[in-house]
Amino acid sequence: MKKIIVLIVLMFLCFSGNAAETVLTEQNRAKRAEQPYKYLGEYTIFAYCPCVACCGKSDHFTASGKMAVEGVTVACDMEFGTELTIEGVGERIVQDRGGAIYGKCIDMFMESHKEALKFGVRKVKVWEKE
Repeated sequence: MKKIIVLIVLMFLCFSGNAAETVLTEQNRAKRAEQPYKYLGEYTIFAYCPCVACCGKSDHFTASGKMAVEGVTVACDMEFGTELTIEGVGERIVQDRGGAIYGKCIDMFMESHKEALKFGVRKVKVWEKE
C-alpha cells in the first residue's frame, strides 16, 4: 500500500507541471552560474521532512501551494520563488514557511525524517540570485 501511495505522489509530481517548474536541471544550473548572486551572510540551516512531527501534516504541500521537493524546497521568510545558493548544499528555491523559521534561518526539505535529523543544524554562507 505504501508503495502505491509513493507511486501516485511521484506520478502527480511528474504530470502536474510542478516538477518541471521546480526541478533544477543541469542546463539551468549552468545558466545560473553565469548570473550574479548577492551575498546574504551566514545563516543557520535546519532540515525538515513531510511527517506530522516536523510540520504537523504529511501532504507535501508548501505554504506557496507547491509540492515540496527534496533538493529544491526550502522554508524561510524570504519571498516565495527566491533562488538561493547555500554553501555545502547547493541551489534551492524558497517555497515554504516555518513557524520558527525567520531572520537568518533556513529550513531545508528532505523526504526522510531520519536524514533530516542526521543533517542537524549548521551555520552556512548564503547567496541570493539577483
